[in-house]
Amino acid sequence: MSDVSVSNINRITGPVVISKFKSQHLEDYIDIFREFESKKRKPIPSTGFVTIRLSTSLSELCKEFRETDLRELLSKSRYESKVKVLQDKLRLDSDIFNEFFEPTVREINSHVENILKESSVDGCAAILMVGGFSESSVLQKNVKSTFKQLKVIIPNEANLAVLKGAVIFGHKPTTITERICKFTYGEGSSHRYSARCNHPKGRVKKDENGDLRCYNIFDILVKAGQSVKVDEEQPEQIFTPIIDNQTNISTTVYASTSTNPQLTTEDGCKLIGTLTVPISDTSSGRNHEFGASFIFGGTEIVIKVVDKESGEMMLKSVDFLG
Repeated sequence: MSDVSVSNINRITGPVVISKFKSQHLEDYIDIFREFESKKRKPIPSTGFVTIRLSTSLSELCKEFRETDLRELLSKSRYESKVKVLQDKLRLDSDIFNEFFEPTVREINSHVENILKESSVDGCAAILMVGGFSESSVLQKNVKSTFKQLKVIIPNEANLAVLKGAVIFGHKPTTITERICKFTYGEGSSHRYSARCNHPKGRVKKDENGDLRCYNIFDILVKAGQSVKVDEEQPEQIFTPIIDNQTNISTTVYASTSTNPQLTTEDGCKLIGTLTVPISDTSSGRNHEFGASFIFGGTEIVIKVVDKESGEMMLKSVDFLG
């Protein structure tokens, strides 16, 4: 069930009833979710009522765990004069229904305001609203009144716009030529310990060669807010094995909400996948160099690896299930 419907019904029934309702009557629980989803996408009158179909099982759970029915609980809540139970229906004053969405609308407005302050969106002339909630007259009206200086575009079937875009992109990848990174992407790396290490204190231990190494280093590849073009290669990095008889080089790829993460163990940092490059010839040991260039902007993260000894080139994709 959406946060809007859960949080407000919670206020009336209490969290125990909602929890039991979800576990014991999942189908009815989903039906209420669908009701709210359907109603929020339709024009909501400034006066009058909004009717939500309600399963009788919810009222029965109220009797079981609160020793009174839903109608009685409503009469003791702040919604007493604004919300009524009529058999299997919940009738809400339209102003109360609109009130349910106010916290979410405020958060959306605040988020858009923060985005518009970024230098990367200088000259922005329009807001394109997509997704199911974009069909809500409450949100549409609020966005238009808050951002009067911008044109607000709401396509037909806004709830399907993202899906349609994905299908179009699948048929014609060149439709999108550039993306703005939502997260900072990087790889988990390590290096020999030095008293001059300037990163925050992290994990330090001896490797197979007996050398002290710093681990969990976040090696940034692209930063959040950075523009990347489809198939554009990032600057090449050089990898070498850590031990002489190493048969592959593996690296972990992380995403972070921070623009300048330093350790992979920081808050907001998440492992998203792994990359493994085989080493067919181990005769050069730790001196065997590989050049690696990450490629962002497409539907997946790809790395171009060049064996500096043989000249062999390979493309590897991030294993998001690894």
